[in-house]
Amino acid sequence: MKLLLPFILKIMFVSASAHAIDPKCDDHGKVYKVCQDQKLAFEEALAKATADKKTLLVLAGAEWCPWCISLDRMLTDPDFGQGFMRKNFSLRSIALFQGKEKIPGGQSVIEKIKKMAKFEKKIEGIPILAALNPVNGKAVLIDTEPLEKNVGSVKGHDPEKVLLALKKAQKALN
Repeated sequence: MKLLLPFILKIMFVSASAHAIDPKCDDHGKVYKVCQDQKLAFEEALAKATADKKTLLVLAGAEWCPWCISLDRMLTDPDFGQGFMRKNFSLRSIALFQGKEKIPGGQSVIEKIKKMAKFEKKIEGIPILAALNPVNGKAVLIDTEPLEKNVGSVKGHDPEKVLLALKKAQKALN
């Protein structure tokens, strides 16, 4: 931990000034902060998860994606899985699109996670969910499509399936 402390302090110090890419950009109230430096946000989240001794859960997506918003709502609910999420994971949302345009920094974060997970296939669709163990550097990509529970025109995920997938991912990381 002593070795990580200077890195964590550096990340925390630069975070306030380095997050805004364009001073005119406004993503206040949005899940996917397109105005922030996605790579820096990921590195900060990794440092925080390390310090908190938690698994980092990355949710990558876009504001226009109903499944992305729904999954974020579920994962940020303090009661989700009777607090399982809050006790075991540190969550970071990463923006992949601003409108329909790809955000290079977000795409770069996903490529880094794919390497950590030794995942060589092309990822199709969003949201992308990944669990990372910041201590040993292992990562697992979680396929979110089988976790869906769409009811009529409401797009979403099944809480029980998501919880089971998170528990399975956490086991695979140790």
